[in-house]
Amino acid sequence: MSRISRVTGWTLCLLVGSGLAVEPPTTQNPPAILSGPQVREGAHESLVERGFDGRIRPLTTSPEERAVALLRLDEATRARVETILDERSAILDRVLVDNLDLLLQFQSARASGSATRQLSILRTFVRKLEPLRRRGSLRDEIARVLPEDQRARFEAMIDEYEDALEAQARADARARGERFQPLAYRIRRNLERLGQDIAASYERAIGSRVAELEAFLERASLSPASEREVRRIITEFGQQTMLRPTPADKRRLVRDLWNAVRPEERIRLIRALMSDSDLP
Repeated sequence: MSRISRVTGWTLCLLVGSGLAVEPPTTQNPPAILSGPQVREGAHESLVERGFDGRIRPLTTSPEERAVALLRLDEATRARVETILDERSAILDRVLVDNLDLLLQFQSARASGSATRQLSILRTFVRKLEPLRRRGSLRDEIARVLPEDQRARFEAMIDEYEDALEAQARADARARGERFQPLAYRIRRNLERLGQDIAASYERAIGSRVAELEAFLERASLSPASEREVRRIITEFGQQTMLRPTPADKRRLVRDLWNAVRPEERIRLIRALMSDSDLP
């Protein structure tokens, strides 16, 4: 990875930290999604788990990925599923980076409370996901590579989870004295899933970048004032270029970083950018 590509990647974590992006879900020591079942032999395999209040605990990943983790698949089939997930994730990640401006516009619309504007931006973003839509749904794509018996269990677990969520939504509406609207619920549920996919994409994009950025700053060994200025420059670089910098933008970034630090820090800064860990 080039030094500029690395700096461009760092801007994602700074953008998220600045509240300009959707907030990704956080989990502690998440299990490998496709590591296989972690349930007792003979236990009912289900995606539905309830808290002490009786409400369904939301999944931290898609129902499809969680259901696959509970299946007993041979190595070849599991590898095919992993390929599907990797390919779809790569498409979403690329769309996300290429359309960061839309997400920033959505954040602004959400802050202003403009529901109409939010919906308009979401529709535009969904159109950008045409490469994913052409592949079909994640559920259907995974189901096609599963053995028949495992496919039935896979689909049954997802159906049970989605039915339970809808039943809970119906009960909530009844408790509020409102009429349950199935179409509105399904639209909201699809948007929730899209938001979860986007959040997961951000998490993939910034997961290693946070550590990279901090390691870079540690190697550069800048003064507190210089470090704050470098962070500001990288943040503004991402906002202004929407992570699609031109060669001129890249040259400007290096020049701005050079000018932002004290003369005695410049050699360390450049060596850190070049990933030279042997600093004096």
